[in-house]
Amino acid sequence: MLPTGQTQKTETVNSIQVLRAAAVMLVVMSHAARELDWRLAGMNLQQSSYVDWFGSLGASGVDIFFVISGFIMVYISADDFENRQAWKGFIFKRLFRIFPVWWIYLLLYFLIVKIVPMAAGGFSAFFKLDWWYLLNSFWLFPAKNESGLSMAPLLESGWTLSYELFFYFIFSGLILFSRKKALRILFSLFLILSCGVFFMDADTSIRLRFLCNPILLEFVFGCFIADIYLSRKAVLSNKVLMLIVLAVFICYFFSRDLFFNDGIHDVRRVIYWGVPSALLVFCAVLAERNGLNIYPSFLVLVGNSSYSIYLSHEAVSLTGGLKLIKIFNMYHYFHPDLLVGLLMLLSIVIGIISYWLLEKNIFKLTRRCLFKISSAT
Repeated sequence: MLPTGQTQKTETVNSIQVLRAAAVMLVVMSHAARELDWRLAGMNLQQSSYVDWFGSLGASGVDIFFVISGFIMVYISADDFENRQAWKGFIFKRLFRIFPVWWIYLLLYFLIVKIVPMAAGGFSAFFKLDWWYLLNSFWLFPAKNESGLSMAPLLESGWTLSYELFFYFIFSGLILFSRKKALRILFSLFLILSCGVFFMDADTSIRLRFLCNPILLEFVFGCFIADIYLSRKAVLSNKVLMLIVLAVFICYFFSRDLFFNDGIHDVRRVIYWGVPSALLVFCAVLAERNGLNIYPSFLVLVGNSSYSIYLSHEAVSLTGGLKLIKIFNMYHYFHPDLLVGLLMLLSIVIGIISYWLLEKNIFKLTRRCLFKISSAT
């Protein structure tokens, strides 16, 4: 979901980019089907068969993203551990990569919600846009909207970025230690926080629910995978890796009808989606090291564009695509599954264009700003 953290010290791991592509397509498919079915149900029309085939599994793309984020952060910081100056550069880079693009799409979505509220769809169509909530959305702080429907930002997909930011701030402080010690501290901290989920009730505050979500452990999974990858400890044949991947898909299949929410269900999410996602990432990077590195360039491009696709699909692509479907009365002429596919295609195309024209140029600009800041200090 987030921009690729490439540096001159590391090479791109193409299997990671392909997994990012798969993850963002899962999320887009999930949201496209949800928004389309929400409208079809209101017109008493046939809904898509997405739920029959995939259940809630599309949401597991987020779990893959979190594992990948943990992997990438350790991978790109391999030479920075025990460097007392590195944490500043690390956190500034992460902030500059997340916020500018986030602010642009948040502003676009805010304008859509204000001008055509019902066009936004989903829960956002009913949000009360109080300024405290908007301020929290701007800075990606978890806060409950006055409507009481969600603790996510106005642009709903941003809830994952709140967890990304929390992980980055914790990780930036741990760069001061050796890699092994940093990972042990990170695991201990997130495990202790996760145990808080067993003591939560209906009166538990939003911020405490956020801090005690076991989904944080998925970042740790990715960190340990990167540590294994960098130290070249694991040596498994591609046949063994394929068997593990097969087991992962079987696990996904049997967990597709599960629905996870706050509280104890988040523990189940880590077990049913987080662990398989970690195994998937583990197998992918080891298979690439074993020489399995034949990946379609288009999927690598989608992986590179995943952050732009992730933000633009809700703010622009689905809103605009569903509006076009309504204008041309496509609900009555096309099967809903085809409409989901068209919405996915539109989201990917717009996201790639956004990556080329917006995200890459913003990255170049912020990189120059960072260079000036580092030169001044």
